[in-house]
Amino acid sequence: MKIRLLPSYASLGSGSLCFAGALRRLSRLALVPCGLFALGGAVLVLSGCQSSVRSDVPGPSAARSAAADAVVLGEGDVIRIAFAGAPELSNQQKIRSDGKISLALVGETRAAGLTVPQLQESLSTLYKPQLQNPTVLVTLDNSANAVIISGEVNSPGRRVFDKPTTLLEAIMEAGGFSGFANKKKVTLIRVEGGQYRTEVVDMSGALRGEETEVVYVRGGDIINVPE
Repeated sequence: MKIRLLPSYASLGSGSLCFAGALRRLSRLALVPCGLFALGGAVLVLSGCQSSVRSDVPGPSAARSAAADAVVLGEGDVIRIAFAGAPELSNQQKIRSDGKISLALVGETRAAGLTVPQLQESLSTLYKPQLQNPTVLVTLDNSANAVIISGEVNSPGRRVFDKPTTLLEAIMEAGGFSGFANKKKVTLIRVEGGQYRTEVVDMSGALRGEETEVVYVRGGDIINVPE
């Protein structure tokens, strides 16, 4: 901790006496913990005070990054793959209809069904025997999420989304809920492992501004809003 000695009040000009007086009054309040106090007609300023502003609150960019990491990759998605230890291998790939991508040195590997962090980990493991630095960065450039929205929405039909999209955003793209919609029983139908999986989602809380779990749509999803 550094200590800086300022001139005594007597050596200050008349214009500075008001400032010094203010410092004298403040030193009797709440500034001592932050390192400002009077001693023998002089003012000691102790550096090293810490701000009370919180730094652990995620900003908008962090929130957007977290959202992208939660998206499951699917057929037709375009991803960019960057190799820290071998830039010449960096490339852009479109996930094929069989869910795979083809890469130099390691051949084909599955990408569909994985999140971006999961694919990064998978590729780093594949390239570990091949590269001294197998660190891989994967980013989602374009998402080909074709979703069918039916039932009590104002504009039902097929929608294609080129970025991570939530269930509520997809419904709003279809014109929003109609006046007869049952917002508590929105049905999300998804193909997983060759079978249909149905999930009923209550959207009423989100519309009231309550904190609710975010559900992201995937390519091939069917959303039905009942009456």
